[in-house]
Amino acid sequence: MPDTAVADYGVARFLAVEHVDSPAFTPEGRLLFLADTSGTPQVWTTERPGAWPDRLTPHEERVSALATSPADESFVYAMDSGSDERDQLFHYDLATGAERTLTDDLESKHAWGAWGPDGERIAYTANREADGRFDVYVQEVGGPDAPAGGPDRVYEGPGGWLNVAAFGPDADRLVLSKPHSSYDEDLMLLDLETGETTALSGDSEATYSHAHFDGEGGLICVTNRDSDTTYVGRLSLADGAVTPVAGHEVTADATGEPGTDAWDVDALAFDAETGRVAYTVNEGGYSSLHAGTLAPSPRT
Repeated sequence: MPDTAVADYGVARFLAVEHVDSPAFTPEGRLLFLADTSGTPQVWTTERPGAWPDRLTPHEERVSALATSPADESFVYAMDSGSDERDQLFHYDLATGAERTLTDDLESKHAWGAWGPDGERIAYTANREADGRFDVYVQEVGGPDAPAGGPDRVYEGPGGWLNVAAFGPDADRLVLSKPHSSYDEDLMLLDLETGETTALSGDSEATYSHAHFDGEGGLICVTNRDSDTTYVGRLSLADGAVTPVAGHEVTADATGEPGTDAWDVDALAFDAETGRVAYTVNEGGYSSLHAGTLAPSPRT
């Protein structure tokens, strides 16, 4: 057989490969995403498929999080200074290009959480009160004619990392995630009116991610509770019970090796209005995309 020529690429070629992350659409359908084309992750946008993207944030510091507003053409992003990992939150108005600082405590770390459903408030965690404890804050975003309000601490964390996973559709509840390790975390529901929390995760070791209120008394999320692999599950807000709804179908002899069906679901998008869901499954290092409509569940 003839010899097959193999290209000999230098290390620089592979180091120059760009990374793109965190795609998000605005209400008007504009696509935003993070890319390190300029050397550090920044926010970029493109208005149509195949068009050359435009860079929005002109900073030298890395942008670590991006979240578009559910109500208008704006977004919030997180950025540190000098790679100190003490992220601050900023607001960007796509209509004017104006940027505003939302948090100004440069000694504290701010972990992005979620937008409120009306686009007027955001929720996040920060170690503003104690270096080793992350508390939950809710803050008015404000606008050009009204500055952002000061953060209101709505929950004192138990110590260590704490994350806001989702903002309730009626703006009265938050889902919080408390990691203990890479394979175990607690999930809880915070009532913003009373400050009371309700445990959702139970006693078994499990992980939870990509949480979305389903509008019917539950959460749609990716979890591995009572399973060796992650799947899309519906978690009841009443009793914390989880019902697998997608990505959990495996053969009796599945092992996770090539040729079987025991793979992990690793990403999820869900629209509560239509019940439409899209998720990706990691099949031996390659992602397969699945989409459909979830059947409704009884309201609790």
